[in-house]
Amino acid sequence: MKLSFSKTEKYLLTVAILGVPFIVSLNVNFLGGLGKNASFYPLFFGVLFWGIKTFFLDKKVLIPKSPSCYLLLMFLLAAIFSGVVNIASLIEMQFQGVNGVNRFIVQVGALCFYFFSALFVSHVCTYLIKEPISFFRHILLLSFIIPAVYSLFELMVFGGFSFAQDALASLDMIFRKADDLYYYRIRSVTAEASAFGMYSALLFPWLLNCILHNTGSKKIFFLAIFFYFLILNLLSFSRTSYVILTIEFILYVCFFFSSIIHRVRASIGYISIGGIIFGILYLKIGEELGIDIGQIFLSLTADDGPQAMSNVARYAATLAALEIWQEYPAFGCGLGAYGFYAPEYYPNWAWSSFEIVGWSLNTLSEGSWPLAHNMYARMLAETGGLGAGLWGLTGISLIYEIWGLSKYDVNKMYVKCLLISTIGIFLCGFNSESLHFFAYWIILGMVWSYKQTSPYHKMAVV
Repeated sequence: MKLSFSKTEKYLLTVAILGVPFIVSLNVNFLGGLGKNASFYPLFFGVLFWGIKTFFLDKKVLIPKSPSCYLLLMFLLAAIFSGVVNIASLIEMQFQGVNGVNRFIVQVGALCFYFFSALFVSHVCTYLIKEPISFFRHILLLSFIIPAVYSLFELMVFGGFSFAQDALASLDMIFRKADDLYYYRIRSVTAEASAFGMYSALLFPWLLNCILHNTGSKKIFFLAIFFYFLILNLLSFSRTSYVILTIEFILYVCFFFSSIIHRVRASIGYISIGGIIFGILYLKIGEELGIDIGQIFLSLTADDGPQAMSNVARYAATLAALEIWQEYPAFGCGLGAYGFYAPEYYPNWAWSSFEIVGWSLNTLSEGSWPLAHNMYARMLAETGGLGAGLWGLTGISLIYEIWGLSKYDVNKMYVKCLLISTIGIFLCGFNSESLHFFAYWIILGMVWSYKQTSPYHKMAVV
């Protein structure tokens, strides 16, 4: 019985990692944003099976003695408390057909699920996987196969192949609504180009590491895959992707400087040929499509041009969150309540944005739920200084714990790549308020699992 459960649990974790690229892209309305992520389903059944096994066979739950685990539990309590102190207001709130208390309950339920997902991952990695980081790396690299194949059709659309657009529509019907929103902007199997940037931030250091630490035909293979990956990100026109991958590349050079120098000397031919090919492709594609990376970076602060309205919406949403925090500095306005308050706090100059107008319409047919577009500003608004502080400390603690793994019997290269990926995920929080990027919770649980495998690691029994 235990053996059967063990195989199932490891299989479900594998599928969850393979499903990471499908970020909010599934045409499923089950549990709102949760059900739109492919990783949710294997993790849901994993938590269910693990819970059944724990209740009937193990009779105990193992909680990692990890600072980030305890801090996350404290954040969960702070998030619940934020709703309790605002319960009178939440009861009366109604916006776009959503009640404040109902939304608060759903958000708390989602947070609890994320926490139990991390515990499930920790359990699987502790007892069923010998080298969790190596396992994660291997499955994560395999997860790029489906996005890579899908994006071939997107590239064909760029090339003017009419059949490719029909093929994309057919593929989309399998897992999401067919549309023409991004046919001239790479989004792959994610919901939008910026979400593809989030996935790319997770994958980037691992692909780069495959080039640096392989030789011969393997190096050529991964070099080709990496250039293809770069072209996809280039054609995503995603500022999220451009900025975060640049930062990650700088971090990678800092972490692997001596190794890079050594490898560059040994592989100058491969690098030169690859650089020339990529340079020619960039110049050709840039000329055809008018790509100017420098201009795209400058567009982050532009008040005119094609990105201006996007900037207006995002800056206004973040400012609204900060204004709400000033009104509710200690405990926030309540978890999930940002959307109820936001329309009252948008600055006057923001109403030129159609997104701001859409977020402010109190109708089911025309309105769309207000987004903060900044995880940290949202936490300040909804859970106050207490909750946001605990959330930030959880992230800092996780980074410290990942770095600490390099002192033990763990592949130091993989530890550094995991650290860069995690920092990239945190940087994505400045452009997204979503907690359901499941790669974060998988990493969290994986790091917790090392608390069981050395003198540095201990578990508390509940």
